[in-house]
Amino acid sequence: MALVMKFGGTSVGGAKAMRETADLILRAQARWGQVVVVASGMGSKPVKVTDLLLQGA
Repeated sequence: MALVMKFGGTSVGGAKAMRETADLILRAQARWGQVVVVASGMGSKPVKVTDLLLQGA
């Protein structure tokens, strides 16, 4: 069985946060074996990627 982990916003919003997120993913992989990572857009940006996608729909 695989573990699904979703990250976005502040958890991928900078280098330090990305390193901490990567460490968390590696620890989860050691425990679960298979890990599926879903990453959304970085937080605190003037242009929101999700908003742009919704406008284009």
